[in-house]
Amino acid sequence: MKIRALTLMLGSDTVPPERIARMVILMRGIVSESDYKLISVRIALRPPEEGNLEGRFREAAYLSRLVDYIAVPLETPFDPDVVVGYMAEANNLFVSISDNVESYLTLLGTAVEKLGVEVSTRISLTINGPIHTPYFPSATAVEDVNGLMMALRYAEDIASLVEVGNVDINGLVKVYKLAYDLYKRLVGELRLKPLGIDYSLSPWMDESVAGVIEKFSGRTFGRIGTADAIRRLNEAIEAASENLDPGGFNEVMLPYAEDSRLMELGLSGEITAHKLALLAAACVSGVDMVPIPLEDLEEYVYEAYSILRPKSRPSGIRVIPVQVKPGDIVEIPRFGAVPVPPLE
Repeated sequence: MKIRALTLMLGSDTVPPERIARMVILMRGIVSESDYKLISVRIALRPPEEGNLEGRFREAAYLSRLVDYIAVPLETPFDPDVVVGYMAEANNLFVSISDNVESYLTLLGTAVEKLGVEVSTRISLTINGPIHTPYFPSATAVEDVNGLMMALRYAEDIASLVEVGNVDINGLVKVYKLAYDLYKRLVGELRLKPLGIDYSLSPWMDESVAGVIEKFSGRTFGRIGTADAIRRLNEAIEAASENLDPGGFNEVMLPYAEDSRLMELGLSGEITAHKLALLAAACVSGVDMVPIPLEDLEEYVYEAYSILRPKSRPSGIRVIPVQVKPGDIVEIPRFGAVPVPPLE
């Protein structure tokens, strides 16, 4: 298992940059003494107050030098040119927009036009938010609270605990407990509020979540039984993490461009962008990292929003606008070659 992210949730303005820098060094040092590999250290800020857009982004641009990634959530009207300007200055800056499809599409279009397609991977639409999670771009800090959250990468670990129709819950608890013990040490030494571990099952390329779902269901991903398998895996995650400070999404995640098996199925036409949107009803984190041709972008985003909005829990949308047709391959920095799936 790997630590996907340690995210400082900075909800107040009382933490000086010098202390943040010391906390980052301490976090990296503590994890280096464990058996885990730390992938990233992040900061999530709270939304800017009305009239303080540039102030919040100046703060984010400055703090971005201390960590791998930083996130700013937006809840009030904003100037997309200002936001894109700061995203150009700090290429590790992520932004989420709360429950406004039009604003999301406007920012997405402006950003891609000025900075290229890669920037779309740093922008999301948050639905039914805010969501306090270590996952980006939708992470939001709790107002007036400074705390720590953790995210994990453990698709390979859970694959060894899964057989058709069954998850070894006791084995999963043991996997979680080891991470939980490290987390408790971190919040204790950092003197931060423990805001929880997001035990979401998330992929990274060959560490495939789609592969885990196929092993559990006994069928190719996308066929009948896939949504049921996702639901039952979500229930296993909830049961195993119940007494271990769960937080955030805490469910199965299916970011298309981060899962090699999903991309393989998209290239062959066995799954479509529309099917991924429909499966989001069972996968609370939403529709993520799906490349969509420009001419279909607006319609697709509204379709996904209409699927996700009625749900009672927070979720999100992150799409990649492309100027190619389904079946073509797009190169996206940090992610590599991504096949465009059929729309439907």
